[in-house]
Amino acid sequence: MRGNELSLEQRGKIISLHQKGLGYIKIFQNSKFMVPATQRIIQKWISTGSVANKRRTGQIQSQHGVSISNQTVRNLIKEKGYKGAVARKKPFISKRNNLSGFISCKVGESLKPNCLRKTIKHGGGSIMVWGSMSTNGVGKLHFIDGIMNKDVYQSILQKNLLPSVRKLRIRGTVSFNRTTIPKVPPKPPRNEAWEYLDPDFTKKLVDSMPRRIQAVIEAMGGPTRY
Repeated sequence: MRGNELSLEQRGKIISLHQKGLGYIKIFQNSKFMVPATQRIIQKWISTGSVANKRRTGQIQSQHGVSISNQTVRNLIKEKGYKGAVARKKPFISKRNNLSGFISCKVGESLKPNCLRKTIKHGGGSIMVWGSMSTNGVGKLHFIDGIMNKDVYQSILQKNLLPSVRKLRIRGTVSFNRTTIPKVPPKPPRNEAWEYLDPDFTKKLVDSMPRRIQAVIEAMGGPTRY
């Protein structure tokens, strides 16, 4: 115990009074333990379930006769098959993703959820688009405003599906029933980058789809190397 630290018995008394429903002031009146110390003990008990201090390096050294340094810890971690690495950045998927920037993982585990740091592109926010591509290049690109529902999706298909099929020279019978022929709006500037995608690039993406789908299945919906 260091300095004027409260003993385990005193800390236990604080927790006992807290469990009886007493606030910090009432605990002080009953025990004379200062409010800041009482607050720290209760918060520690709530977060860890214990009021004991964490073991310090000096305690480990005195009990096991081993000098514990940062290098000793690193050597032991390496010996157990782990390596230090900055967590890979992958788009945010769930709360399972590790929030810290520096983690330890075994070789081959870099894409496991607890070895990742979640990221959100461009500082947050989102944008939803409908697009299509084939080995011949890209089809139409449609930016979606608001919430997607069946009516919005049907409207998108009416405006973009058949024109994309014709543009991509997709063979076979393709039909889509519609009651009205929508007017085609002028092409906005933000679509130009999409139009300039090289067919060789889209061919590689399309050809890789079986591997990508299999990777997602094996990862049970989690991050993949793609």
